Amino acid sequence: MIPRSPAFSLGCLTVLLATGLAACAHGSSPGPRTADGLELAVYDDHGSGSGDTALLVGSVVDQDGCLTVRQEGTGTSYVPTFPRDATASARELRDGQPVSLQGGAVGARPADVQAPPACDAAGDYWMVVATTS
Repeated sequence: MIPRSPAFSLGCLTVLLATGLAACAHGSSPGPRTADGLELAVYDDHGSGSGDTALLVGSVVDQDGCLTVRQEGTGTSYVPTFPRDATASARELRDGQPVSLQGGAVGARPADVQAPPACDAAGDYWMVVATTS
Protein backbone atom coordinates (compact mmCIF):
# COMPACT_ATOMS: atom_id res chain seq x y z
CA MET A 1 0.00 0.00 0.00
CA ILE A 2 1.34 3.42 -0.95
CA PRO A 3 1.03 6.03 1.79
CA ARG A 4 -0.93 9.10 0.70
CA SER A 5 -0.72 12.55 2.17
CA PRO A 6 -3.86 14.18 3.63
CA ALA A 7 -3.62 16.87 0.92
CA PHE A 8 -3.76 14.20 -1.82
CA SER A 9 -6.82 12.56 -0.24
CA LEU A 10 -8.57 15.91 0.20
CA GLY A 11 -7.82 16.80 -3.42
CA CYS A 12 -9.34 13.52 -4.65
CA LEU A 13 -12.44 14.06 -2.52
CA THR A 14 -12.85 17.60 -3.88
CA VAL A 15 -12.65 16.36 -7.48
CA LEU A 16 -15.23 13.62 -6.80
CA LEU A 17 -17.65 16.03 -5.11
CA ALA A 18 -17.30 18.64 -7.85
CA THR A 19 -17.92 16.02 -10.54
CA GLY A 20 -21.00 14.71 -8.75
CA LEU A 21 -22.44 18.16 -8.18
CA ALA A 22 -21.89 19.12 -11.80
CA ALA A 23 -23.72 16.00 -12.96
CA CYS A 24 -26.65 16.73 -10.64
CA ALA A 25 -26.81 20.35 -11.71
CA HIS A 26 -26.89 19.38 -15.39
CA GLY A 27 -29.89 17.11 -14.89
CA SER A 28 -31.91 19.65 -12.97
CA SER A 29 -31.01 22.88 -14.74
CA PRO A 30 -33.94 24.74 -16.26
CA GLY A 31 -34.41 24.54 -20.00
CA PRO A 32 -34.91 27.41 -22.43
CA ARG A 33 -38.00 29.57 -21.90
CA THR A 34 -40.59 31.19 -24.13
CA ALA A 35 -41.16 34.95 -24.19
CA ASP A 36 -44.05 34.28 -21.75
CA GLY A 37 -41.63 32.61 -19.34
CA LEU A 38 -42.77 29.01 -19.85
CA GLU A 39 -39.96 26.47 -19.73
CA LEU A 40 -39.69 24.36 -22.88
CA ALA A 41 -39.41 20.57 -22.80
CA VAL A 42 -36.26 19.62 -24.71
CA TYR A 43 -34.35 16.54 -25.82
CA ASP A 44 -30.87 15.92 -27.18
CA ASP A 45 -31.13 15.22 -30.90
CA HIS A 46 -28.48 12.63 -31.65
CA GLY A 47 -29.03 12.87 -35.39
CA SER A 48 -30.61 9.44 -35.61
CA GLY A 49 -33.07 10.68 -38.21
CA SER A 50 -35.89 9.25 -36.16
CA GLY A 51 -39.18 11.03 -35.93
CA ASP A 52 -42.54 10.75 -37.48
CA THR A 53 -43.80 13.11 -40.12
CA ALA A 54 -47.21 13.54 -38.50
CA LEU A 55 -48.48 17.08 -38.12
CA LEU A 56 -49.87 18.41 -34.84
CA VAL A 57 -52.11 21.41 -35.52
CA GLY A 58 -53.51 23.27 -32.56
CA SER A 59 -53.03 26.12 -30.12
CA VAL A 60 -50.43 26.75 -27.44
CA VAL A 61 -51.87 26.44 -23.93
CA ASP A 62 -50.24 27.27 -20.58
CA GLN A 63 -51.45 24.25 -18.62
CA ASP A 64 -50.54 25.03 -14.99
CA GLY A 65 -47.02 26.10 -15.93
CA CYS A 66 -46.46 23.53 -18.67
CA LEU A 67 -46.41 24.59 -22.31
CA THR A 68 -48.80 22.28 -24.17
CA VAL A 69 -50.49 22.22 -27.57
CA ARG A 70 -54.21 21.44 -27.66
CA GLN A 71 -54.94 19.63 -30.91
CA GLU A 72 -57.63 21.09 -33.19
CA GLY A 73 -60.72 18.95 -33.47
CA THR A 74 -59.89 16.43 -30.72
CA GLY A 75 -58.86 18.73 -27.87
CA THR A 76 -56.07 16.30 -26.96
CA SER A 77 -53.16 18.00 -25.17
CA TYR A 78 -49.52 17.22 -25.97
CA VAL A 79 -46.30 18.47 -24.42
CA PRO A 80 -44.21 19.58 -27.41
CA THR A 81 -40.61 18.52 -26.91
CA PHE A 82 -38.03 20.36 -29.00
CA PRO A 83 -34.48 19.41 -29.99
CA ARG A 84 -32.24 21.22 -27.49
CA ASP A 85 -30.20 22.89 -30.24
CA ALA A 86 -33.24 24.04 -32.26
CA THR A 87 -35.37 26.06 -29.85
CA ALA A 88 -35.11 29.51 -31.48
CA SER A 89 -38.59 29.44 -33.04
CA ALA A 90 -40.06 27.63 -30.01
CA ARG A 91 -38.98 30.50 -27.75
CA GLU A 92 -41.39 32.76 -29.65
CA LEU A 93 -44.47 30.66 -28.76
CA ARG A 94 -47.18 32.38 -26.74
CA ASP A 95 -50.29 31.19 -24.92
CA GLY A 96 -53.21 30.99 -27.38
CA GLN A 97 -51.02 31.07 -30.49
CA PRO A 98 -51.92 28.68 -33.35
CA VAL A 99 -49.08 26.31 -34.18
CA SER A 100 -48.22 23.37 -36.47
CA LEU A 101 -45.52 20.96 -35.34
CA GLN A 102 -44.11 18.10 -37.38
CA GLY A 103 -43.08 15.05 -35.39
CA GLY A 104 -44.74 12.21 -33.53
CA ALA A 105 -46.53 11.34 -30.31
CA VAL A 106 -45.10 9.20 -27.53
CA GLY A 107 -46.92 8.25 -24.34
CA ALA A 108 -44.91 8.79 -21.18
CA ARG A 109 -41.96 11.16 -21.02
CA PRO A 110 -38.91 9.54 -22.64
CA ALA A 111 -35.87 9.21 -20.36
CA ASP A 112 -33.79 11.70 -22.37
CA VAL A 113 -36.40 14.49 -22.20
CA GLN A 114 -35.87 17.42 -19.84
CA ALA A 115 -39.23 18.94 -18.93
CA PRO A 116 -40.68 21.05 -16.12
CA PRO A 117 -42.31 19.01 -13.31
CA ALA A 118 -45.69 20.57 -14.23
CA CYS A 119 -45.59 18.61 -17.50
CA ASP A 120 -45.68 15.20 -15.81
CA ALA A 121 -49.50 15.31 -15.67
CA ALA A 122 -50.11 17.44 -18.77
CA GLY A 123 -50.57 14.74 -21.43
CA ASP A 124 -48.60 12.73 -23.95
CA TYR A 125 -45.35 14.06 -25.35
CA TRP A 126 -44.93 15.22 -28.95
CA MET A 127 -41.38 14.83 -30.23
CA VAL A 128 -40.95 17.83 -32.54
CA VAL A 129 -38.74 17.45 -35.60
CA ALA A 130 -39.84 20.68 -37.34
CA THR A 131 -41.96 23.75 -36.64
CA THR A 132 -44.06 24.75 -39.63
CA SER A 133 -45.78 27.83 -38.17
